[in-house]
Amino acid sequence: MFDAARWVAMAKDAGMKYIVPVTKHHDGFCMWHSKFTEYGMQNTPFKRDIIAELARETHRAGLKLGFYYSQRDWSHPDYSADLPRYNEYMRNQIRELLTNFGEVSVMWFDAGNYPGSTWEREKLVRLIGSLQPNILINNRTGVPGDFTTPEGKIGTFSAELDWESCMTFSALKFSWHGFDVPVITFPELIRRLVHCSGGDGNLLMNVDPLPTGDIHPEEVARMAEAGKWLRTYGESIYDTRGGPWRPGEWGAATHCGRTAYIHVLDWTKMPARLPAVPQKLTGHSVLTRGEARVTQTAAGIEIDVPGPFRSEPDTILKLEFDGELTA
Repeated sequence: MFDAARWVAMAKDAGMKYIVPVTKHHDGFCMWHSKFTEYGMQNTPFKRDIIAELARETHRAGLKLGFYYSQRDWSHPDYSADLPRYNEYMRNQIRELLTNFGEVSVMWFDAGNYPGSTWEREKLVRLIGSLQPNILINNRTGVPGDFTTPEGKIGTFSAELDWESCMTFSALKFSWHGFDVPVITFPELIRRLVHCSGGDGNLLMNVDPLPTGDIHPEEVARMAEAGKWLRTYGESIYDTRGGPWRPGEWGAATHCGRTAYIHVLDWTKMPARLPAVPQKLTGHSVLTRGEARVTQTAAGIEIDVPGPFRSEPDTILKLEFDGELTA
């Protein structure tokens, strides 16, 4: 039932801007037709090159393409016996991935708890840069990369350090574990998206295919709900930065230019006053519905939305100021 065009269409409809398929996990099995191993898709009854099909459809849809690749390889004999020789094998595979599938925007490695010397990182990074000079490399090569990757949790607010939380639809399980494993609710998905954006980071949601190649119907439903929400309120997420107020249990804030967006997820935790900013408030509205009372004083900004106008799972206010906001 695998259909790359359907997978990519679901991702795009969900509001996702980039896709990072797993090309090889720790078990060493390759999801593309690598000429450097027989342990891959070409030697299964399915035979088709999943990565080639996904790459083609991702580019066709106008989304960015990234690749997850684990440096670890439990199946390769040289991994334990001759690491320099294994690293040459790994670089050959990276060369295939960055040569055969068009523009690649992200390399997502997965062995950050090893020293960079383990993977001969200098040779690896030079190779990657020579093949895809505009690529971003994550922080799991043994040294800091272009962005950090908190796993299974929301990253810490930072206006200086780029980060991306990788999270799952079901109890931090990075593969399908059966229909009895609960899928997160729509409000929880929005909470993650808001807190990542308000923390000045990105959200990478792991989607686990079924053994059939289809996607769990509940995950499909969550993605569709997220897409519908983003088509209405995406201005408060896309092309914004986190802040100028830090996230809290109440929710989070994003900003772009002179505009700030306040996402209130829990009114019982909403502070009586947001800290003061030097810019002067010139206008406000409620994106979700209704009206708000917003007052700016030297002590800060007070916000209240009457009960009937508080929306689930997120009440979004839009505040306009007379100057550029910062994080």
